[in-house]
Amino acid sequence: MVQELKEKVRTLCLQDDPSNALILLTLDELSKAARKLNHEEADMFEELYRQANRYQSKLQISNLCWSVLGGKVADAISKAISKCLKDKPETKAEKNEVCSRSFILHGGSILGVK
Repeated sequence: MVQELKEKVRTLCLQDDPSNALILLTLDELSKAARKLNHEEADMFEELYRQANRYQSKLQISNLCWSVLGGKVADAISKAISKCLKDKPETKAEKNEVCSRSFILHGGSILGVK
Protein backbone atom coordinates (compact mmCIF):
# COMPACT_ATOMS: atom_id res chain seq x y z
CA MET A 1 0.00 0.00 0.00
CA VAL A 2 2.78 2.44 0.89
CA GLN A 3 4.66 1.77 -2.34
CA GLU A 4 1.49 2.27 -4.39
CA LEU A 5 0.78 5.63 -2.70
CA LYS A 6 4.38 6.69 -3.19
CA GLU A 7 4.09 5.87 -6.91
CA LYS A 8 0.81 7.79 -7.06
CA VAL A 9 2.51 10.91 -5.64
CA ARG A 10 5.34 10.55 -8.17
CA THR A 11 2.83 10.21 -11.01
CA LEU A 12 0.90 13.28 -9.84
CA CYS A 13 4.15 15.27 -9.69
CA LEU A 14 5.02 14.44 -13.30
CA GLN A 15 1.76 15.74 -14.78
CA ASP A 16 1.89 18.77 -17.07
CA ASP A 17 -0.12 20.86 -14.63
CA PRO A 18 0.21 19.12 -11.24
CA SER A 19 -2.53 19.75 -8.69
CA ASN A 20 -1.00 20.82 -5.38
CA ALA A 21 -4.21 19.95 -3.55
CA LEU A 22 -4.23 16.42 -4.95
CA ILE A 23 -0.53 15.94 -4.22
CA LEU A 24 -1.02 17.15 -0.63
CA LEU A 25 -4.04 14.90 -0.15
CA THR A 26 -2.10 11.88 -1.43
CA LEU A 27 0.93 12.79 0.71
CA ASP A 28 -1.30 12.91 3.76
CA GLU A 29 -2.72 9.52 2.87
CA LEU A 30 0.81 8.18 2.31
CA SER A 31 2.09 9.46 5.66
CA LYS A 32 -0.89 8.01 7.55
CA ALA A 33 -0.62 4.62 5.84
CA ALA A 34 3.11 4.47 6.47
CA ARG A 35 2.62 5.30 10.16
CA LYS A 36 -0.14 2.72 10.52
CA LEU A 37 2.06 0.01 8.96
CA ASN A 38 5.21 1.10 10.86
CA HIS A 39 6.96 1.67 7.53
CA GLU A 40 10.66 2.55 7.84
CA GLU A 41 10.15 5.86 5.96
CA ALA A 42 7.04 6.94 7.89
CA ASP A 43 8.85 9.85 9.59
CA MET A 44 10.14 11.13 6.26
CA PHE A 45 6.68 10.95 4.64
CA GLU A 46 5.12 12.80 7.57
CA GLU A 47 7.75 15.52 7.50
CA LEU A 48 7.46 15.87 3.72
CA TYR A 49 3.70 16.30 4.05
CA ARG A 50 4.07 18.79 6.92
CA GLN A 51 6.62 20.95 5.11
CA ALA A 52 4.86 20.79 1.73
CA ASN A 53 1.61 21.84 3.39
CA ARG A 54 3.32 24.59 5.37
CA TYR A 55 5.14 26.14 2.40
CA GLN A 56 2.62 25.34 -0.33
CA SER A 57 2.31 28.97 -1.44
CA LYS A 58 6.09 29.47 -1.55
CA LEU A 59 7.35 26.42 -3.44
CA GLN A 60 6.55 24.04 -6.21
CA ILE A 61 5.25 21.05 -4.29
CA SER A 62 5.63 18.72 -7.26
CA ASN A 63 9.35 19.51 -7.55
CA LEU A 64 9.91 19.04 -3.83
CA CYS A 65 8.10 15.70 -3.76
CA TRP A 66 9.83 14.47 -6.89
CA SER A 67 13.21 15.35 -5.41
CA VAL A 68 12.44 13.55 -2.15
CA LEU A 69 10.53 10.55 -3.49
CA GLY A 70 12.21 10.13 -6.85
CA GLY A 71 15.33 8.45 -5.50
CA LYS A 72 19.01 9.13 -6.15
CA VAL A 73 18.69 9.30 -9.93
CA ALA A 74 15.81 11.79 -9.77
CA ASP A 75 17.73 13.86 -7.22
CA ALA A 76 20.81 14.03 -9.45
CA ILE A 77 18.71 15.00 -12.47
CA SER A 78 16.76 17.62 -10.49
CA LYS A 79 19.98 19.21 -9.27
CA ALA A 80 21.41 19.27 -12.79
CA ILE A 81 18.25 20.84 -14.22
CA SER A 82 18.10 23.39 -11.41
CA LYS A 83 21.69 24.37 -12.07
CA CYS A 84 21.01 24.77 -15.79
CA LEU A 85 17.83 26.82 -15.30
CA LYS A 86 19.35 29.42 -12.99
CA ASP A 87 19.41 32.91 -14.43
CA LYS A 88 22.80 34.08 -15.49
CA PRO A 89 24.03 36.94 -13.30
CA GLU A 90 23.94 40.41 -14.80
CA THR A 91 27.27 41.88 -15.72
CA LYS A 92 28.29 45.30 -14.46
CA ALA A 93 27.84 46.72 -17.98
CA GLU A 94 24.27 45.37 -18.18
CA LYS A 95 23.41 46.91 -14.80
CA ASN A 96 24.84 50.27 -15.90
CA GLU A 97 22.83 50.14 -19.12
CA VAL A 98 19.59 49.55 -17.18
CA CYS A 99 20.41 52.42 -14.82
CA SER A 100 21.21 54.75 -17.74
CA ARG A 101 17.93 53.95 -19.48
CA SER A 102 16.03 54.54 -16.27
CA PHE A 103 17.80 57.90 -15.81
CA ILE A 104 16.91 58.99 -19.35
CA LEU A 105 13.29 57.83 -19.03
CA HIS A 106 12.85 59.93 -15.91
CA GLY A 107 13.80 63.15 -17.68
CA GLY A 108 17.52 62.91 -17.05
CA SER A 109 17.22 63.84 -13.42
CA ILE A 110 17.97 61.87 -10.30
CA LEU A 111 14.89 59.87 -9.17
CA GLY A 112 12.81 61.63 -11.79
CA VAL A 113 12.74 64.92 -9.80
CA LYS A 114 13.30 68.02 -11.95
